[in-house]
Amino acid sequence: MPATAVNLLPVRLPVRGAGTFRSLLRAAAGELTLLRRHQRLRGEELAREVWPEYGGGRVPGPLVDLRPFETELDFGAIRGRVVSLASGPVDDLAVSAAAGPDGRLRLDFDANPALYEEAEPARFARLFTADLAAPCRAPDVPVASLAASPVHH
Repeated sequence: MPATAVNLLPVRLPVRGAGTFRSLLRAAAGELTLLRRHQRLRGEELAREVWPEYGGGRVPGPLVDLRPFETELDFGAIRGRVVSLASGPVDDLAVSAAAGPDGRLRLDFDANPALYEEAEPARFARLFTADLAAPCRAPDVPVASLAASPVHH
């Protein structure tokens, strides 16, 4: 079974009201490029350096798992599809993002059952999808004005 090694890397992404979704995406891409240089460090070591107030270990909060690899595989006459069976225990909330076979973004939500009710990951997925649609439709509008717009859930 093919698999990949992963590392948890802490990301800090300041969001300012005057920034646009496009500028946030650029900032996030820059932060991820910078973090990739530190993949040789264990995630908890980097977290201790970045957030010493948490006393080491993993930093609490949401985990975003970006999976930028192909999910459809072709082994000549045999077709395959990547399926993540498990990514380990979830401390808080985890969101995995990958391109689906149709090119659309696929988001999977997983939550720590000690912190969230069973139905909450599905509710988070609906809310997040609705909230993500607005900046995608208007990537150059300041996020503060998008946040002020009513979103119907």
